[in-house]
Amino acid sequence: MRPEKHIFLLFLTCIYLASHGQFARFRHITVEAGLTQNYVTCFVQDKKGFIWIGTNDGLNKYDGKKIYTFKANIDDSSTIIHNSIRCLYADEDDNLWGGTGGGGMFKIDLKTLKVTNFFPDSIKTNALPNGYVNTIIEAEPGKLFIATFDGLNVFDKKTGNFTLYKNGGKNHVPFLSNNLRYMTRGKDGHLWCSNPGKGITEYDPKTGKCDYYTTDTKLKLLSNSPKTVYCDSKGRIWVSCWANGSLVIDKKNNQVYYPHDTVSHPFKKLVKAFLVSAFYEDKKGNIWFATAEHGLGKFDAINQGLSLFENNKDDAETINDNTTFSILEDRSGLIWCGTWKGGANVLDPHVLNFGYYKHESNKPGSLNNNSVFTIRPKSDHEVFIGTNAGVSIFDCKTKTISLLPIDEQKENFLRHNTIVLSVYPDDDGSIWIGSFGAGIYRYYPGKNNYDVYLPSADSNSFSYHSSTCIVKDKRNRLWFATELGFNIYNHEKNNFTRVQTAGQPDGLSSNYITSLAVDKDGKFWVGTLANGLNLFDPETGKSETIFKDKKNVMADVGITTLIIDSKGILWMGTSIGLFSLDTKSRELTSYTDLHTIFANQIASIQEDNTGFIWVTNQQGICKLNPQTEEFTIFTTEHGLQGRQFGLDASCNLPNGYLFFGGLNGFNMFNPSDITLNKTPPNVVLTGFTALNKAYKLPFDPSFTNELTLSYKNYFFEFDFAALDFTDPNKNQYAYKLEGFNENWVNIGNEQKVTFTNLDPGDYILLIKASNNDGFWGEPLKIKLTITPPFWRTMWFYILCAVVAGLLIYTYIKRRERSLREEKENLEKKVEERTAELSIEKQKVEEAHKDMKDSINYAKRIQEAQMPTERYIDKKLKDLKK
Repeated sequence: MRPEKHIFLLFLTCIYLASHGQFARFRHITVEAGLTQNYVTCFVQDKKGFIWIGTNDGLNKYDGKKIYTFKANIDDSSTIIHNSIRCLYADEDDNLWGGTGGGGMFKIDLKTLKVTNFFPDSIKTNALPNGYVNTIIEAEPGKLFIATFDGLNVFDKKTGNFTLYKNGGKNHVPFLSNNLRYMTRGKDGHLWCSNPGKGITEYDPKTGKCDYYTTDTKLKLLSNSPKTVYCDSKGRIWVSCWANGSLVIDKKNNQVYYPHDTVSHPFKKLVKAFLVSAFYEDKKGNIWFATAEHGLGKFDAINQGLSLFENNKDDAETINDNTTFSILEDRSGLIWCGTWKGGANVLDPHVLNFGYYKHESNKPGSLNNNSVFTIRPKSDHEVFIGTNAGVSIFDCKTKTISLLPIDEQKENFLRHNTIVLSVYPDDDGSIWIGSFGAGIYRYYPGKNNYDVYLPSADSNSFSYHSSTCIVKDKRNRLWFATELGFNIYNHEKNNFTRVQTAGQPDGLSSNYITSLAVDKDGKFWVGTLANGLNLFDPETGKSETIFKDKKNVMADVGITTLIIDSKGILWMGTSIGLFSLDTKSRELTSYTDLHTIFANQIASIQEDNTGFIWVTNQQGICKLNPQTEEFTIFTTEHGLQGRQFGLDASCNLPNGYLFFGGLNGFNMFNPSDITLNKTPPNVVLTGFTALNKAYKLPFDPSFTNELTLSYKNYFFEFDFAALDFTDPNKNQYAYKLEGFNENWVNIGNEQKVTFTNLDPGDYILLIKASNNDGFWGEPLKIKLTITPPFWRTMWFYILCAVVAGLLIYTYIKRRERSLREEKENLEKKVEERTAELSIEKQKVEEAHKDMKDSINYAKRIQEAQMPTERYIDKKLKDLKK
């Protein structure tokens, strides 16, 4: 076989499975991420959604990416009282309470981060009697019940007073011992306290009465030294008696369930749960438990199965320490587990729905290799899994695996390195196995031996060393697909007939067959390596090349996988994407434009019992609704074995389970169990800087909803976080600044936004985030005010207006005064001039009078000497006559 031809086959995937159950991925938060210590003792989630992590060397606040630390400092009274954190409690008043291992108790006001310490004092009555605070519970509104090594303290949050209840003294309570190591509250309000060396005390705070559980009481313990005690929502009491094992007390039925009972009961499986440090009930009623030897355990409330998630030193995705102490379920359903040396480990239980199985070197009974090349049904609840190390049989009911025999010494047996490409169970109970390069095997379970069929010069021998597909026709003949066409097995003669039709009239477009699908008419839909699709009739040996026209996009593509769905539609995974074909109308539908997951090489396709199509490729698994073309993509973060899946390495079972194999194992799941993370994340402000310097806020940033800045802070930045920890790297963010831009701005996974040179005024900053599955929460709202410079303030404008008014007024008044003065001066000048003119007039008049008198005198003289006009007129008249 040519090496290049192997490329197609080597993309196929692989598996590993262990009888101990499915594999679970853990995320680790350690000192490398900023944790104060890897010894994690306790957790709590506050109202905002921050995770607080108590360690043996300090307190940590986690927002998904950053860790903020709190440690004791004897020279600073504002720090927490002690670094050994034993318990944490977050109340509804935004206070965090912490109990320490020797220092007493502290309170942190989450709004201001102000610390108040409560020191132990064995003499004072209004103080903690002992510095070892083991449990803090708000059993009554406003009252904290505090378990210590020296009795029970009740702290009134309103008055700040302590009241001590103990065996002996003023407030006598007949505890078995005043050493209250662990305390839990039942649904009836009773407190259950473990008393090392004595047993368990059940205390009713309302009546003050106690009941006891020891090795001598009716409801017996396995030991008088209980490690921990826990009350679940059904009223059952879970007790770890350490090296003696764990038990369950059912007071309602007056019964104790022991793991070593001869009578069968659901809790018998707890026999594996030795050395339990803590129990915890999740929202679904499952009981999780921290162990000292086997990591994290889970008791399933529905199927009552027990799972142990242990460390595998060869696999960094497992829990990183088998010694665990504390457990928390956060709001989105994640399970947080505190370890001795591995920090905080986080598990998303939703990923368990994808049923991930792989090789784990520390678990016997698992496969010896993770590469899955084929998965085919064996029965309604079993599948064959072909790997590069033989064949496994996986039972869906028991979640166990068995192997077809492998023997290096026996002739014709499978070897440890046999790559299995195809498996088919025959009607007689034998199992046909198509290998890669080692021929065809036929296993007889009753005889526990194999027959091997290899190619030879005999024309009736198998034609090739490998077979990728095995199907049966209507006449019950087995057809083996190879790189050199078909081989038909002849049962009577125990030999093969070779069918190689490529290049012949009505022949296949290529003898290199990669995938097969049999329709209801018994015809074979045949996919080839690089020559498209064919419809082959096994009765006549004739075939039709579909899309024969070389101009068609489907003519020369490689077909990777084929299935025919319940409606008779042929689904084709190709080297260039996903297509479907209506086999009657021959109408082709392409899905390559929907998303890139449909536009690349498709590994495998399956239809579930509700008609959805599931597709795999190197981006993960995609669930497609063929009617609406809506789809959902799942990746390794959802629990998949990896991003690379094997070509045609999948199958479905009548019970609804789907199987998909890949390079890191396989997934088995019921599609109805696959859910998305629909818990919308809460966005909080985690920091604020102005001019690249930390800006002091009146409250912790997460409690800041108003902010006023001077115009001088022309460059500032908001830091924020979405408090969903499922996959923080997949959280997406968007913002808008009302008053500046009215459209949402998507910023991807960026957790900060910067503004520069905003105009003075009022703004509303809105920040929203989506979780890993794209569900958006309500936006964080911050009122932002930018104060202007004094010359752009209203009072400055008013002042300017007043000053301008005064200037105008002053100018007007000065002008008026000037005009008055000018008028007065003018009037004065007019008067003076008038007086001067009067004198001049008088002079003129006098001169005029003299002149007139002279003229009159001259006139009289003239009149006296010259004839008058009358005389002249008379003479003229006389002349005319």
